[in-house]
Amino acid sequence: MFMYCQARDQVFGTPGTPSGSCLRSAVSTLNLGALKILGAVSMVECYADGVAAGWKSPQQRVKWLNERRIFQRIRQRGPLSRVDLGDETGLSAQTVGVIVRRLLDSQVIVETGPTAHGKVGKQPIGLAINPEGALAVGCNIERDGADITLVDLAGQVRQETTLPFAAEMAAVSALHQIAKVVQSLLDQDPLHDKVIGLGIGTPGPIDPVSGAMVDPPHFAGWEGVAPGTILTQNLHLPVVVDNDATAAAVGEAWRLRGEQPTFLYCRWGVGIGGGLIRDAEVFPGLTGNVMELGHIVVNPQGTLCHCGAMGCLEAEASWWALMRTAALWGQTDVSDIAGLVASQSWVGSWFSRAANYLGQALTTAVNLMDVDRVVIGGYHFEQVQNWLLPTIQDWLAAYAFRRKVRPVQVQPSDLGEKAGAIGAATLVFQRWLPQTRDGGAMLGEETGGIRERVT
Repeated sequence: MFMYCQARDQVFGTPGTPSGSCLRSAVSTLNLGALKILGAVSMVECYADGVAAGWKSPQQRVKWLNERRIFQRIRQRGPLSRVDLGDETGLSAQTVGVIVRRLLDSQVIVETGPTAHGKVGKQPIGLAINPEGALAVGCNIERDGADITLVDLAGQVRQETTLPFAAEMAAVSALHQIAKVVQSLLDQDPLHDKVIGLGIGTPGPIDPVSGAMVDPPHFAGWEGVAPGTILTQNLHLPVVVDNDATAAAVGEAWRLRGEQPTFLYCRWGVGIGGGLIRDAEVFPGLTGNVMELGHIVVNPQGTLCHCGAMGCLEAEASWWALMRTAALWGQTDVSDIAGLVASQSWVGSWFSRAANYLGQALTTAVNLMDVDRVVIGGYHFEQVQNWLLPTIQDWLAAYAFRRKVRPVQVQPSDLGEKAGAIGAATLVFQRWLPQTRDGGAMLGEETGGIRERVT
């Protein structure tokens, strides 16, 4: 997979120049394995290693994909009959019947009784998701705590809690505390035997094979730590680790049940990240570190970012950037945003500037991905959305390349600050369901307790 760029100048791509910043932003956003730029006098190719997890045989892959198509149709649009599923997927009646039987046996779907189909004769039996057919635990790790949820197959939260811990606590100690809380949630739930895995959302970058955190910003002492490996040893559960913004995007998609099958998710908080949902499936990139919206350069002469670039969106318009600016003004408490806006002139100026930077970056992302909808959520976003959303909407209405074809809708997340934990739980469903005896479920080989990415 690569991106092709036709350069219009003879000199391009030099770090620090506008063209260099644009190309860097494109690679950060799309997580490409290769960037091919054809200019008037030269070609530049940049490669990054990609990790591909496969199936044991082509037949197994096809079987699993067909099961997944049927399962997702039922989840998103059920109740549906076997006839409906055949009409919508193009699979034969025999194939649909075999898959449905396997899904029923695995208890992730149930028969709901006859459904009206407008035809004479016996009414077909409907099929719907079984919310209690599978459960998953989700854990979103922040620098000063973790949100933990137990979620059913319908995306509803059965139990949830927040575990605070000191930002300077050693990573291993924090993970041991998380394991104890997770085990407590499981012990309290009568359906704990239905839990099929634990999903973890952490800041990126993340090594796609080991699940280790690679130089995570704002997480001193977590470099090289693989949360999944430690937690699976403590809990004896399969674990999937992914970028926290990707996890939140998956959570949004799961709860929407295909109502908005394609959208861009922006996670705003201490850092800024993103996730791309296309046809109700997450777009992972080659290493799982896709849609790094926070590292789109919005001000080349601006603040030095943790990644080494100048003026990244995260360095200019995140909660971290707000805290940094507040400290310069001698303000240590920013919990009352409305009060600060009313009493401190610098706060209003900061939000105006940050909103424009966010609008600029999201317009760039929309121009790259051509999506109908942008969903924004994350840490403290509910507190600040009134000062950010209007300007973001104005940017997309004025500058999105597709605006005269179809406008772009912008909306706050329905899941709010819990999107990361709920999304981490739904990562488990997204990655490993359906699980049937003869299908291709749980196909990734285990690596240190981390199941490799199945995309």
